[in-house]
Amino acid sequence: MTSQVLEIVGLSKVLRTPFSRKPGFHVGPFNLSIGESEIVGLIGANGAGKTSAIKMMLGLLVPDAGKVSVAGLSTSAPDWRSKVGYLPEQPAFYEYLSGLEFMTFVGDLLGLDPKTLGARVDALLNRVGLFESRRRPIRTYSKGMLQRLGLAQALLNEPKLLIMDEPMSGLDPLGRRFVRDLMLELKAEGRSILFSTHIISDAEFVCDRVALMRAGRLAAVGTFDELLGLPTEFEVTSVKPSGSSAGEERGRVNVRIRQADLTAAITQIVTEGSHLVGVAPVRKAVEDLLAPPAAREEGR
Repeated sequence: MTSQVLEIVGLSKVLRTPFSRKPGFHVGPFNLSIGESEIVGLIGANGAGKTSAIKMMLGLLVPDAGKVSVAGLSTSAPDWRSKVGYLPEQPAFYEYLSGLEFMTFVGDLLGLDPKTLGARVDALLNRVGLFESRRRPIRTYSKGMLQRLGLAQALLNEPKLLIMDEPMSGLDPLGRRFVRDLMLELKAEGRSILFSTHIISDAEFVCDRVALMRAGRLAAVGTFDELLGLPTEFEVTSVKPSGSSAGEERGRVNVRIRQADLTAAITQIVTEGSHLVGVAPVRKAVEDLLAPPAAREEGR
């Protein structure tokens, strides 16, 4: 049985605005576990509570209730943070430092010895594609370069668990692809990853499971197939044979068929001499998961 790298039980907090009479926003209760070499996406619409949940996991926001353990260590243990790497949604840097100087500064805070630190910094900067720019001031870095630097610092302590808040937000397609590929590489190396996102296509590409948040609550946890349910309809595409007129083009036909009628439809297409091009399941839109059930009903 795979051991749990992250275990969260009953984590919750009421977030209140100072001097406001409005009721607080309740985040939780939150129960989630992540195994070794597993990527879990925390998905939800903006304002669903993803960032607040992550901050509670990391101890940056003190929860009202619940407990968290990382690699078997309770967050009350003095050295549990050595097992975790963290990339916030908007990482802040000392812009007058170079990338190399910033990484060295972070390594000093982690207590790494100079020999280990130097080799690790060079390897990580090379891995994220910043080695050639390591001596440039951070203020000259692009958005994508800043995100790569943030990833490098999050990996400096060789964490067992990597937590990232919206790591692909604001990146161009190549930047998003780089982050996705890096996540899959880290998984292959035995690391576990939890990341929040509202970019569903990215989560579908890399996640083993997703945790769906709505209005501060953890609504469901599972694979996309489990959350969406099995398809009940299929789109069948066929091409009709040419007519008697010379040069007549074949007509492409798309038909939506219920699962119960699928076999009969395919048989009819073949019997009539048409060419079957493809059969694809018609799935619910993944984005529909983000809306509360009442909103989804109203939209029908």
